[in-house]
Amino acid sequence: MKNSIKKQITLAVVVSQMFLATLLTLAIVLYSRAQLLAGFDVMLEGRANSAFALIRDSEEVSGALLFDDQQLRVPSNDLLELWDDHDSLIWRSKNWQGAPSRALTSASPAFGLKLGQ
Repeated sequence: MKNSIKKQITLAVVVSQMFLATLLTLAIVLYSRAQLLAGFDVMLEGRANSAFALIRDSEEVSGALLFDDQQLRVPSNDLLELWDDHDSLIWRSKNWQGAPSRALTSASPAFGLKLGQ
């Protein structure tokens, strides 16, 4: 079987172009995913900061914290729960019954959640 140098060079160029296209596509997908996750983190941090800004000390001696939920401007389908340093609940969204007990006792900062269907 006789292969010409022209066929070998053409095959090498096609294979290398396919390899480079695959690597470029993978790099674009990974970079886009990282950018989207970073944007999501910024959004979460902004919503948390807007909720934290509405927490204030009560006038009472008990030292309880109060939350002004009338001024909260987050989407109605957000699930929000605020706790103080003494593990007492300050406020919870109306559409949220609370995190599962296994999530509260876990050392992980994240947990899976199935909402609705």
